[in-house]
Amino acid sequence: MKPLAALGEAGAVVTNDADQAEHIRSLRYLGTINRETCVDPSLNFKIDTLQAVILRHRMRRVAGIVKRRNAIARRYNEALADVVQVPQIPTDGVSAFFDYTIWCADRDRLESSLNGQGIEVKVRHRELLSDQPGYRTSRSGDIANARRLVAGILCLPIHEALSEADQDRVVGAIRSFYGS
Repeated sequence: MKPLAALGEAGAVVTNDADQAEHIRSLRYLGTINRETCVDPSLNFKIDTLQAVILRHRMRRVAGIVKRRNAIARRYNEALADVVQVPQIPTDGVSAFFDYTIWCADRDRLESSLNGQGIEVKVRHRELLSDQPGYRTSRSGDIANARRLVAGILCLPIHEALSEADQDRVVGAIRSFYGS
């Protein structure tokens, strides 16, 4: 579902910071510079040649994919802003919209209702990081706002192949759930 998806494990880092770029280059060779001197130990994970070929081919389409996802997000925003809290769309740039995340009241019931209608929605990260077993000892301060926010987040379908009819179905089901 990512705008630039590989068919296996793959990734890339993009930066305009020369120092950061040099550091990242060293990490790709187990943290070494000039392939001899280890300055920052790291693991060596590289995409294989087949993944690189696939991603290079897909790069030709990524700008159009991102543009389409932004159009879908704008359409959702226009149709749902009076019913749920919608994400802001950058005015001076674009978002890849890996997810289109709304905040809504009665999220669990809405999620169940949409899934029951065959509309796949997801809740990413139902628990706060501070509630995860590995982080419970580092919790500090009152995080009531974070708890309120995480209790209402819901990711709607968003991908470049999502038709207007499918978008209308999602919007209609949400508006119907809230009685508007």
